[in-house]
Amino acid sequence: MLCCAGVARHFYVLRCGTQEHLLTPGAFTIGRSSECNLTLEDPRASRVHALIRSDEDSAVLQDAGSSNGTLLNGARLQRAQALQEADAITIGDTVLTVHRVEQVSAGHRGRRSRDDTLPTLQAVQVAMSNADAGSVRQAGPLSELSPRELEVLQLVARGFTHKEIAEQLELSPKTVEGYRARISEKLGLKSRAELVELALLHKLIG
Repeated sequence: MLCCAGVARHFYVLRCGTQEHLLTPGAFTIGRSSECNLTLEDPRASRVHALIRSDEDSAVLQDAGSSNGTLLNGARLQRAQALQEADAITIGDTVLTVHRVEQVSAGHRGRRSRDDTLPTLQAVQVAMSNADAGSVRQAGPLSELSPRELEVLQLVARGFTHKEIAEQLELSPKTVEGYRARISEKLGLKSRAELVELALLHKLIG
């Protein structure tokens, strides 16, 4: 609940052990495949086991036709279902927990979720608060990227896999991997979280 008028944004974080994954707007895939957004080293997980479609206000979980099914709070998922704070997702022997973080716009004070100290969300919050300054850590300017590289950056930040990007842009997955490598080299950013931060800062997403 906000203490005074302000604009609030909500982000979802998927926690897997000691790792946190920011769910950016778009599709977030989970499974054993290296092309998934979250790759599980779990023999009971399918290559693409489940996916979460999210935006700033909601996150919806659905099973991707897995062999062993997906559990939500202990019950087998029969259809797509909206996620809530502290939900537990079980895939094989792996348990993932969902956390919702509220970002209040600069200049307004409010009460945020206890999980807003997660490192991934801190990076996003810093990027958003510095949006008018037009800078993000040590990233190079977007002017260094070609129009195609900007397209790939936007889709990567939205959570699409290399395969999905390749299908959408009518490229091969290997070509997409090459674009991703060049983007990382030009901008000096390697992790998806850093690319999301940059995309949020320059309003490529969200």
